[in-house]
Amino acid sequence: MDNIDEIRKNLLDNPPLGYSKEDIHNMTDEDLLKLYNSTIDKNIKYKCRNCGYTCDIPEKIVIKFDKLYGDTYFPPKFSCSNCHGGSMYPLFYKGINGKIFKFGE
Repeated sequence: MDNIDEIRKNLLDNPPLGYSKEDIHNMTDEDLLKLYNSTIDKNIKYKCRNCGYTCDIPEKIVIKFDKLYGDTYFPPKFSCSNCHGGSMYPLFYKGINGKIFKFGE
């Protein structure tokens, strides 16, 4: 979306958590763009150690799992939806504690 009116309409139709339609309606164009950019999901690429299947997992989900179940030595991992027997690990992920995880290390 490159049109500020389209962005405003999109956010008015689906206000992000913590924002009312009135808040969005009254925002400056600059604040609206900042809000819109913050709502775009970033992804972390994961790979199965068993079958090699790769997929993108939203960064918000990875961070949530890291906060709930992560530790200093292992990144958040997920079950493989392709082979159902392997574990998915990130190709590259900087954990909430600052540790960098790379697939295969």
